[in-house]
Amino acid sequence: MRDLEILRYTDSRMHVSMVSTAGSVDLIRNAKKEGLQVTCGIAAHQLSFFDEDLSSFDTRLKVLPPFRRKADKKALIKGLLDGTIDVICSDHTPEDIEHKKSEFEHASFGISSLETAFSSILTAVEGKVGLDVLINCLSHNPRKLLGLPEIVIEEGAQANLTLFDPSDEWLVKKEDLLSKSDNTPFGKMTLKGLVHGVIRGKSSRWN
Repeated sequence: MRDLEILRYTDSRMHVSMVSTAGSVDLIRNAKKEGLQVTCGIAAHQLSFFDEDLSSFDTRLKVLPPFRRKADKKALIKGLLDGTIDVICSDHTPEDIEHKKSEFEHASFGISSLETAFSSILTAVEGKVGLDVLINCLSHNPRKLLGLPEIVIEEGAQANLTLFDPSDEWLVKKEDLLSKSDNTPFGKMTLKGLVHGVIRGKSSRWN
């Protein structure tokens, strides 16, 4: 609320990252209706886990902001559908083993999530949020906010593409992840949206 008051006073622009509660979504939705230049984003994994999962005291689930209630997930989904939420990010925050393998109270915040961000949110919102909305929030909108040129698919344009099948599933295995940190709560989980390859100009990598 304070930040929105400052935004209103200065008539400037503001981006709110890591939105995670229903109350925050409502505030930003109303601010947009008022005409304030505010955008916001969420972390992909916020839709995969809830506060009740923390009863296991698994330090891989210790993130900032923390996982919220199921009611908050519903609010985030509504925010994606009505355009209140502009961006989905990975919040990739890898931590070394020493900072995670300790008592929950003393463990560091963070999640290794770059390689699971797309598949985790695709799986979490299946049947509720369309693929077009996810692609806009993961790709188009971030580029627009950062002033980057839009990716186009046409003859003569440089390819910058990720090829995936939203219905293909894959098992998340620690040994397959490229990150040097394995503090991911998605290990041994089956997710949708298998990536088959990435093309960048004349370079490509296939799964």
